[in-house]
Amino acid sequence: MELLDRYLNSVRSYLPSAGQDDVLRELADEIRSRMEDREGELGRPLTEAEQEALLRQVGNPAIVASRYSPDQSGLTFGRKIIGPELFPLYKRILGIAIGIMLMVTLLAAIILRRNLLENGPGLLSQVALQFGIITAIFALAQLNLSRNPDQWTLPGRGRGPNSGPSAFEAAVEDVFKGVS
Repeated sequence: MELLDRYLNSVRSYLPSAGQDDVLRELADEIRSRMEDREGELGRPLTEAEQEALLRQVGNPAIVASRYSPDQSGLTFGRKIIGPELFPLYKRILGIAIGIMLMVTLLAAIILRRNLLENGPGLLSQVALQFGIITAIFALAQLNLSRNPDQWTLPGRGRGPNSGPSAFEAAVEDVFKGVS
């Protein structure tokens, strides 16, 4: 069930924190039930390839997570830029990036004994830059997800010569697919 655990962890990354455990428990029960039914039909345990095929039928982790999310909000400027599939992850990453930037700025102001308010315009431009870059990355990922909802990679494959890409490599690949 290692494959199922990796799939559920991938779904977890797209869910908002509230209610995450309940959703994952429900989803895990549903998938295990499907696996047990299939094993009953075959009269043997599922191979890893069969487990992966079943998980592919369940769907892309981002899309599956969005079905369970009560918050169907996204980012829209005339048209959908970031949909509900990626929006929880987008908010989390944007918050972390801006939070780190603000902490570094505050720490630098303390160390250099500068008034933080003097750097207001610079601080605002840094926030705008963070917002723009992260939004652009997620917009490309959303574009790719919209065009290719069935093209996704299970994260956490081994690092051998025949292994699939890491989660990071898969995400970068998804962004560049969205550009082309």
